[in-house]
Amino acid sequence: MGVKRTNEIVEKLTWGLAIALLFLTMSSNLFISSSSESGEKSVIQEQIDNNDLPEALPFSPDAPAEQ
Repeated sequence: MGVKRTNEIVEKLTWGLAIALLFLTMSSNLFISSSSESGEKSVIQEQIDNNDLPEALPFSPDAPAEQ
């Protein structure tokens, strides 16, 4: 009787935790706003859009070749 009851409890807890995890995952969309909705862009994305990227390093023919 003890093993059967333990198995039922573990199964019920597993289903309960799975449902709770699913519910929390789905409801987290209500509380977490994405940056695209708030209109804010990241600094890196703004640099890419504005083409404010740093210039390439100058080429020096006297520098030793890497192998």
